[in-house]
Amino acid sequence: MLLPLLVAGVPLAAQAAPAPDVSRAGIAAATAEGCTVDERLVNSCRPWFGTTANRYPEVPDYYSKLDQMLYAEERMGRQVEVAHTYRVAGQNSLREEDVHFATRPDTILFVNYQVTRDWPTADGSDDAVNAQIDEMAASVKALGDHKILMSVHHEPENDVTTTAGCTGITHLGTSGTPADYLAMWRNVRARFDAAGVDNVVWVMNYMNYEPFNCMVEELYPGDDLVDWIVWNAYQHGDDDVSFEERARNLYDFFTARSTPERDYLSKVWGLAEWGINESTQESAYRYYAQAKEAVETGRFPKFALYANFDNGDPNTGDGSYRVAYDTADVHDPLEQAAFNAFAHSWRFTGDGTPPVVEPPVDTPPSTPTGLTATPAADGRSIALGWAASVDDVGVAGYEVLHNGVVVGSTATTTWTHTGRQPGSTATYAVRAVDTAGATSEPTAGVTVTTPRPDTTAPSQVTGLSGRLVAGVPQLTWRAATDDVGVAAYDVLRGGVVVGTTSSRSFTDSSAPQGRSSSYTVRARDAAGNVGRASSAVRLTARDTIAPTTPPLLTVSRSRTSATLTWTRASDNVGVTGYLVFRGSTQVRRVSASTVRTSVGSLRAGTRYTFRVVAVDAAGNRSPAATVTG
Repeated sequence: MLLPLLVAGVPLAAQAAPAPDVSRAGIAAATAEGCTVDERLVNSCRPWFGTTANRYPEVPDYYSKLDQMLYAEERMGRQVEVAHTYRVAGQNSLREEDVHFATRPDTILFVNYQVTRDWPTADGSDDAVNAQIDEMAASVKALGDHKILMSVHHEPENDVTTTAGCTGITHLGTSGTPADYLAMWRNVRARFDAAGVDNVVWVMNYMNYEPFNCMVEELYPGDDLVDWIVWNAYQHGDDDVSFEERARNLYDFFTARSTPERDYLSKVWGLAEWGINESTQESAYRYYAQAKEAVETGRFPKFALYANFDNGDPNTGDGSYRVAYDTADVHDPLEQAAFNAFAHSWRFTGDGTPPVVEPPVDTPPSTPTGLTATPAADGRSIALGWAASVDDVGVAGYEVLHNGVVVGSTATTTWTHTGRQPGSTATYAVRAVDTAGATSEPTAGVTVTTPRPDTTAPSQVTGLSGRLVAGVPQLTWRAATDDVGVAAYDVLRGGVVVGTTSSRSFTDSSAPQGRSSSYTVRARDAAGNVGRASSAVRLTARDTIAPTTPPLLTVSRSRTSATLTWTRASDNVGVTGYLVFRGSTQVRRVSASTVRTSVGSLRAGTRYTFRVVAVDAAGNRSPAATVTG
């Protein structure tokens, strides 16, 4: 049942004649017949719908706040009535987007003005800061008849350095004390008043973080300086707190603590920011639905504004505040559809009364067909696929049900369920969702059991034998066995894998020539399990590599003899000796350690050609070193 509609805490039906429409400019058309907008920009019939949006990659000018806000309206399929913007310290005049929304018909600008990060400098004692405040005042005054909402340094609880009313709280802020904040607020208000600025409705904007409730009253500027009191209502991470619980903290706080000296109930209340942050998609869908229900059932009759925060920065990895993306920065049309259902609530249109319920005209999508579920070999994920559905207005995406519970959504016709337990059994179904939010009947369930991982190694290879074929080692062995199947065999030489084959033979063309090598073989299966290595066999590949030419051959002559010297040649196995030739005649063979020898019986005055050739154990001869003398 709807609760009585209140404005400033008083039932609408109990008020005197409606207040005159004093919105001055821009929003008259946003009210229905019989509804008015008062000096404080309150719609007498219903709350305003507002938003701030930023950093959607689909916008060509990624950093244009104006384009981002207009794209948000395109995504929502409606115009916002309150456009929330932010001027940070150093931005001392309204910007393009501020002026656009402040002067656009049927729109109210709500701007947060951060005067400085150092509150004490804004108490009126610093001429430079005063000049900045005056610059902003002139910028706002230039709007003429267009009235705006303005907060001064919103969410101050997060920036306080110390407070008298809080114990057991570690303050991380650096801006100043509550007294500094109040002095800043009074100075801003005084300078705006002195400049003749009369088109501002002043808004006190709190964080709404329950541990900080102890400083809320210390930061209240005073009844004479505040027209609205607003706060935030976020669901963070996995807390799964409901929308009503989150919004109610300060709602109940101000209700209970309102006094004639601090008459909170005389002020206009609302939500300056609300939404999700790092929540699951299922929590996001539920939070938007809870917000819609709270609005339409009158849970918060004093709220005159619901402005969501549709913002984030994928460049820094924090895009989870955005309505149309999940925490992994993946576009989710189902979340946008869930939020749009809130944005198009009847409470934000006309005079805020429920529409006449007409029979539904949307036809649900067709049921997806051809659902398949394929488990991964390790049993830890299941890949689903299906044929696309058809719909009269368009399929927005699909919801995946696991044992009857929605566990995921996708805009495509495939989805993978990760984090499964090997050997577990589950039943999956899929249903389509159209752009109007209608869902199809789910598919027939497909039951699948994930496989248990193969942890059994193949048997030990037996029967390994080897021989030389054309001097090259060739191995053969008997087949190993496995509970699933042997995928391949590793051949090891000296304990190091030198080849892998699916057959039961292997030729080691890279075996070191002339050296004895020990070979073993082991089996492996497709899961990577490796069996014990076989017994070893030893084979020596034929040596076909000749030694190098003996270096630095020289000759020293006497009348009838010559002395030859050289340095040692090298070989892959080892040099066993040197052959010494006079011309083409071998005259001597010396040991591998000899690098000097004499040749006699020479004729005086005759020149001879001498050659030295290195040889190895396999009989390979090096190219000859030659010298004449």
